[in-house]
Amino acid sequence: MLALIALFACGHEDPPPNSVAAIDVTSPLGPGEARAGVISSEDALFGGISAEGRVGDVKLYNSRIQLVIQGTRDNGSYYIPSPAGVLDADVVRPDGQPGRDAVDDWGAMAGIGRLMAADTVEIVDDGVESGTARVALEGYEVPLALITGALEAPGFIPALGLRIRTEYTLAADSVLVEVRTTMSGGEITADVLPGDLIMGGFEVLDAWDPGVGLAAPNPVPTPWKGYLAADGDVAYALVAEPGQTLSGGGLDLLLSSAQLAAGFGASVNLPAGGSATFVRYYGVGRDLAEITDALAAISGSGFASTDGVVTAPDGPVPGARVTISVDGAPYTVAVTREDGSFSAQTPAGAEVGLAVDGRGRGLWFDLPEGAGRWSPYAAASVQSGVLASWTGAPVPTPRAVGRGTSTTGLELGEAGTVVVSCPDAEHFEVRVLGGGDSALDPALFRDRPYGYAALAWARDGEVAFPLEPGTYSLVAWRGITAEVYQAEITVRAGERTEVSAALPSAYAHPGFVLGDPHVHG
Repeated sequence: MLALIALFACGHEDPPPNSVAAIDVTSPLGPGEARAGVISSEDALFGGISAEGRVGDVKLYNSRIQLVIQGTRDNGSYYIPSPAGVLDADVVRPDGQPGRDAVDDWGAMAGIGRLMAADTVEIVDDGVESGTARVALEGYEVPLALITGALEAPGFIPALGLRIRTEYTLAADSVLVEVRTTMSGGEITADVLPGDLIMGGFEVLDAWDPGVGLAAPNPVPTPWKGYLAADGDVAYALVAEPGQTLSGGGLDLLLSSAQLAAGFGASVNLPAGGSATFVRYYGVGRDLAEITDALAAISGSGFASTDGVVTAPDGPVPGARVTISVDGAPYTVAVTREDGSFSAQTPAGAEVGLAVDGRGRGLWFDLPEGAGRWSPYAAASVQSGVLASWTGAPVPTPRAVGRGTSTTGLELGEAGTVVVSCPDAEHFEVRVLGGGDSALDPALFRDRPYGYAALAWARDGEVAFPLEPGTYSLVAWRGITAEVYQAEITVRAGERTEVSAALPSAYAHPGFVLGDPHVHG
C-alpha cells in the first residue's frame, strides 16, 4: 500500500496532518522484519549527540539498524534545513541503553554542493507484508547553504533545473540501506557528479577510509568511506555498488579540514530532459566490520574469516578497537565483544595484520558508564531520557580503556585507576600529561585528546578514570579565580592512585560577575 506522508509543505509551516493510518514504529522487530512509517509518538525516536528526529518524520528500521528521515517540515536543525535525507541513524540497542546517533545530516548530492529539497515524502512499502521497507523523497535542487553562505556567493553553485528522487530500501536483517537517486534534467545539458555527504558529530566520530584508516580521506577511489565512533559504539559508511568505487570528488582538503565524509560516483552527462540513476548503500553498524562483512556478502565469494580474542592479565577485553589491515593497508575495524572476541570477513589469500587499541578516548565526564549524550535539538522525551541516564544506571556499551596498544599480538595491559578529589569545590577539571604517541601509526591509532593522556571533569568533588600504567604530570584547576594544583603521579596496573587536589580561591571580586564570553553556540 502506498502511503503519502505529506505533500507540498511550504515555508517553515508544519505540514497538514497525515490523512492515512500510520503503522506502529515504536515496537521492536525480530528477524525477517523491516518497517517504514510515520513517527506519531516520540517513543519511536532514539537519542545521541546529533539526535533531532521529530513526530511527523519517517522511521526506517529492522532488527539491527534504525534511521530517521526528515519529513516535509522545512526546519531541520543542522546545516540542511529542508528535507533532504537521513537525520538520525543508529544500531538497534537493548532496553536501557541510550541511543548513540551521531549523524548531523546525511543526504544525496547531484553534483558538489547541490542537494535536494523534498516536496514529497512517501512510504513506497511499509514492509509489513514484504519484509522490505522503502521510503522515497522527491523534490527540486537547492545549493548547500554551508558553501554559498561561507563564500557569501549565493550564485556560486549554478542551478541546473533538476528534479531529484531518492529511494531508501532496507531489507530485513541487513545493515545496508540501498540508496537509489534518479536525477531528471532541466532545460540544459549538464555534467553532474552524483554522490553523498555525511556530516557527523565531530565530538564523537573519527573519519575512516579503507587504505588510509584514520588518515582519511583517501585521495584514491575506494569501495566505501566512513566514520567510526571514538568509543566504538557505532559506525557509518557510504558504500559503492559491488565492483565500483567512490571518490572524494576533488574535495579532499575540504573534507579533511572540516572532518566531513563524502563519496562520489562517476560523472554523468545529463541531457536536457534526460535522466540518470546513481545506486549505492548507506551502512550502519556497531563497528565498521559489520558493514564490510555485509559488503562482502553482496560481493560474492573470495572472502575468509579473520577472528581472535583480545585478552589482558585480568581477562578478556571487551570494547577494544582492532584495526585489520590487508596486504599492509587498513581494511576495516572490529570492536571486541563482551568475551573479547572479534571477527571480520577479509579477502581470501591476503596477508592480514592486526593492530589493537585499548587506550580509550581519554575523556571522562564523571557520569555513569553508558550515560546518554545530550543533543540540544532532540525531542523533549529523548532529552528527558538522557538526563535520567546521568543519575541512573544505564546499560553501557563495552569500552577498553587504559590498556595500551599492540601491533604484535592480541594481548593488552591492565589499567590503573586515578581518583582525584578536591576539598574546595565540586566542579573542577583534571588534565593528565604524558604517555607520548610519537611511535604510534596515526592511520591505526587515534590521537589523544588535545595531546593529553586524559581529560576529566568532576561534578561532585571527585572524579575517577582508568589510565595506562606509567608516570604522568597531573594538573587540576577550577577557573581563573582559584589556584592551580600540579603533581607528578605514578599509575600502577590494577591499583588506585588517589590525589587530593587543593584548589583554594586566589582572589575575590565582590560586586562583579565574572564570565568568559568566548563561547560558540
